Amino acid sequence: MRDLTIVLSIDTEEDNWTPTRTGLSVKNVAALSNAASFMRRLGARPTFLATHAVITDPAGADVLRSLVAEDTEVGAHLHAWNTPPYGNRAGEAEIALGRLPPAVQQAKLETLTEGLTRVTGRPPTSFRGRFGMWPETAALLAQSGYEVDTTVAPCVDWRREGGSDFRDATPAIYRFDPSDPATPNNDGQLTEVPMSWGFNRIPMARWRRWHAALGGAPWRQLRLRGLMARTGLLRRISLNPERTSRRDMVALGHALLAEDVGHLHLVWHSLSHTAGTGPFVRTSADVSRLYARIETVLEAMAKLASLRFATVTEAARAMVPEPGGAQGGQS
Repeated sequence: MRDLTIVLSIDTEEDNWTPTRTGLSVKNVAALSNAASFMRRLGARPTFLATHAVITDPAGADVLRSLVAEDTEVGAHLHAWNTPPYGNRAGEAEIALGRLPPAVQQAKLETLTEGLTRVTGRPPTSFRGRFGMWPETAALLAQSGYEVDTTVAPCVDWRREGGSDFRDATPAIYRFDPSDPATPNNDGQLTEVPMSWGFNRIPMARWRRWHAALGGAPWRQLRLRGLMARTGLLRRISLNPERTSRRDMVALGHALLAEDVGHLHLVWHSLSHTAGTGPFVRTSADVSRLYARIETVLEAMAKLASLRFATVTEAARAMVPEPGGAQGGQS
C-alpha cells in the first residue's frame, strides 16, 4: 500500500464574508479549539492560516496562542482590503493583492507577518493569498522568511476574480522560483503546497485541455461544461468539504492517487465551524455534516493508501528536496 500525505488547512478569517474594512467580527474563531480537537482525534495536523482581523482581535489572538501551544501550525492569510496600510487607494476594496504596487504589498505583508509573530511567538512559515500568486508577491514572501505558499489551485483560472491563471499548474508539491510561481523549479526559493483541485477522469492533463476548450467559443454557448459535469462525464472538483460532496471528493482522491501526486490537501473556512456565520453552514446540523464529510473522505482514502498527516510546512519540508535536488511531489 502506497503512502499518501494528508494536509488540512483552514482559512482563519473574520465573520464578514463580503469584503469590508468596517464592522469586522471574528466570533467564529471561538469554535476553532473544538475543531482542532476533532482533527487531532482523526490523527490530523491542521494548519490555520490567519488574517489580520483575527490576530488583532483579543479573543482571536488568544485562540491562536492556544493552538500554537498545542503544536498546531498557524500561518498567514492576507486579505488585502482590510490589512493596513491602504496605500493611495482610499475607498477601494483592494481585493487582489498582486494588483497593488509592490511597496503597498510589502507593507501589508509586514503588518500581517509582524502581527502573527507577536501573537504566536514565532514567525509564520506558510502563506495563502486570495485567488492569486504573482512574481512580486512571491519575491516578498521569500524576502520575509516564508518557506511555503499554498495559494495555487490547479486546473482553475481565477483571472475573472482578479487572480491568477492556474490551469496548467501541477497538483503535486513543488519548489518554485518567485519569478514564476506556477512552474516547478528545483532551485527555487519557495515551496508550493497546492490545494487539491482536479478532475474525476485521468489523465488529468488531457481532460484539463478538454475542459478549457469547452469553455471557449463556440462550445460555451452550448453549456457543454455544465452538461458534462451534471452527467459525471467530466467534473472539476475541489477537496473542499463545504462545497463538494463526499462522492466527488473521493473520486478526486482516487484520480490524484492514480496519478501519483503524493498528497491530498483539503481546504475550507473557519466560518464553517460556527452555524450561521458563512454561506455554507447555516445550522449546527450543517456543522456536523461538514465534520462527517471530512471524516468519511479520510476513511475512504485510508482503504487505498497509508495516510500520513502533516501541516502545510511539514508537508513541504518532507516532500521536496533541498534546492538543486531531484524534483519532489512523490511520497
